[in-house]
Amino acid sequence: MKHFLALLKARNIELIRDKATWIWNFVFPVILIVGIAAIFDDQDSALFKVGVTGEANSQITAFKTTQYLQFIDYPELDKALAKLQHHQLDMVVQGGRKTAIG
Repeated sequence: MKHFLALLKARNIELIRDKATWIWNFVFPVILIVGIAAIFDDQDSALFKVGVTGEANSQITAFKTTQYLQFIDYPELDKALAKLQHHQLDMVVQGGRKTAIG
């Protein structure tokens, strides 16, 4: 046990005296974390793209207030579906008038 404690003490003294060790073990990781956080901090980014076709009704208007969604209006459903098929959109919502059955 004496040998272990002596070795532990020697390694700790070596760690304290070596300035390069301080930089690489303590300073560099903090700088790296702060730098990556600054680069990838984008709070206004849209996570999903939603294509909207047809006339807007109250439900679609309420849906457009959802955070993290980017809404793109398309005049034709076929164009929106083509974009969806090529993974340029995540969802397509078709608006329209409510019709009564009967």
